[in-house]
Amino acid sequence: MPSKDRIRRRFFEMISFSKPKHREIIDHHARLQPQYIVQQPRIVHTPITTTTTTNPIQDVEIYGFTKEGSGPGKNECQDTLSILYNIAHHTHFFAVYDGHGPNGKSVSNFVNKAIASSLTRHAIEMEQAIDMGSPGTFFNTMLKSTDNKLMHSSINVANSGSTCISVLVSNNRCYIANVGDSRAVLCRQTELGRVSVLDLSTDHKPTRQDEQSRILQAGGIIEPMYFNGQPVGPLRVWNKAKESGLAMTRALGDSKGKQVGLTCEPEVTQLDLGADDKFIIIASDGLWDAMTSKDAVSYIVNYLAAGRAKSEAARALTLEARARWAKTELYQESHYCDDITVVIAFLRYHPPEPTPVTMVDPQAQGPVYMP
Repeated sequence: MPSKDRIRRRFFEMISFSKPKHREIIDHHARLQPQYIVQQPRIVHTPITTTTTTNPIQDVEIYGFTKEGSGPGKNECQDTLSILYNIAHHTHFFAVYDGHGPNGKSVSNFVNKAIASSLTRHAIEMEQAIDMGSPGTFFNTMLKSTDNKLMHSSINVANSGSTCISVLVSNNRCYIANVGDSRAVLCRQTELGRVSVLDLSTDHKPTRQDEQSRILQAGGIIEPMYFNGQPVGPLRVWNKAKESGLAMTRALGDSKGKQVGLTCEPEVTQLDLGADDKFIIIASDGLWDAMTSKDAVSYIVNYLAAGRAKSEAARALTLEARARWAKTELYQESHYCDDITVVIAFLRYHPPEPTPVTMVDPQAQGPVYMP
């Protein structure tokens, strides 16, 4: 009987999609360079809560970086990213798309371009949806329309698809639309230096009870891959013919997965932003498989505290995750590392409005206001 090490090596040679090693792509956009000061932060992981300040956002700087993975048979990076400034008044959009399957790169590119086109063509409808308090309906319609176009395109999506993690910052509110197992996190830091890490999305994995229930009710099977009779890797979604084998429960594309409960419907959340909210990180699971949300935020907080440039922050975080991949047993056995794509949006706010102080002037007809 073959050893476990040999089984594991053979397994990853069998399932790995191809991407060449160490080719880097940088795509970053800068506007202003505000100062960022950090004082001995204490970092905790907290749920989403309403922020306590209402200073209007003055500027948003967004930077992105992609690094291809490595491993047996890899020949392309399947991740793409999008950064769109000013698609509407004080409104910016950024997203990461993680393709998978034989045509994952084509799917990721298709979805990226289709969503960017929809946002620019339907900016008025988007603003109206935000004003009416129904951004979820807008995102749901846009992503389902994109998925329908993808299904009727020339791309074979039987076993190929893409995740989508996207953030829309409009004035002092952000909207997060998530499909799949990419993720968005927020760094919140007070004047006293306390740092909180807020997950803005929840991964769509077969381990999540509500996701699992939907798959099973649709006739899907949830179990890991098996090699020589032994379970290997995470839980996956299969149809009865044991096709698909996705490690996520939502995606665009993946027509065979759609037969057993896979969906492209996004989970949309929203959050009011204030001066304590410093930056948002979104990334493909190549980052999150190597670092926790707290790890990623802590790394950037310390990176900024060292006086390093924001324009290189996404690159630095990506390379840190890659270095952690290289220490894993999986990498050492097969040189496997997933694609890693990171986008970071840094938020800067106007100073708070001065609080008027009412003083009595005996020579005046009314109160005098002094800031």
